[in-house]
Amino acid sequence: MKRWVYYIGFFATAIMIVIAFFGQGSVKTTSENGSSNPIREVSIPASYKAFDSLGTLEQDADLIIVGTPLLDFEQREHVATYYDDGTLQDFYTLTEIRISKIMKKPTDFPVTDRIKAVEPVGLITESDKLQTKVKADHYSELKADKKYVMFLKKNTFGQYSLINMNNGKFNLDGTDVSDLTQDGESGIKMKLKQQIESKFGL
Repeated sequence: MKRWVYYIGFFATAIMIVIAFFGQGSVKTTSENGSSNPIREVSIPASYKAFDSLGTLEQDADLIIVGTPLLDFEQREHVATYYDDGTLQDFYTLTEIRISKIMKKPTDFPVTDRIKAVEPVGLITESDKLQTKVKADHYSELKADKKYVMFLKKNTFGQYSLINMNNGKFNLDGTDVSDLTQDGESGIKMKLKQQIESKFGL
């Protein structure tokens, strides 16, 4: 996750520790989109730049867009790398977004209505063949066919990564129920969303 977060590498080992502790590794098990295949969920602590005002969030972002993810989470491009001993080193998901509005962009941003955004969440398959959704700091992924305003920053690989964790994306059509249910963050998120809607007329 060196692509978007600052000091998370050490915490990646927590996945193996948690799964070993629980035997079957069931920190939380869900089914995606009504699928009969269970998906285990593990959240890893992460250290990152946090912003609680629109001014600082807007200043740090290279790209601010309104867009809609095109694919369900399981169908997206999930990337994971491992150390030689098999420990998870890095994970993220590339989410294809259809852009409907651009509020801020760098001068070299291409003329396009599509972008692949880096999200701090991944999907890996463990030795027990059960898939595990690995999330940084309880991040909740963008949902397919839902409309969001997103704050992104260009990383050293030339990709655009979502910043500010759950407070760097805001569901605009009220269809993502998980977007405002993050413990301890709902007040900040609501304030940011109101500022965003007021400034950009959303």
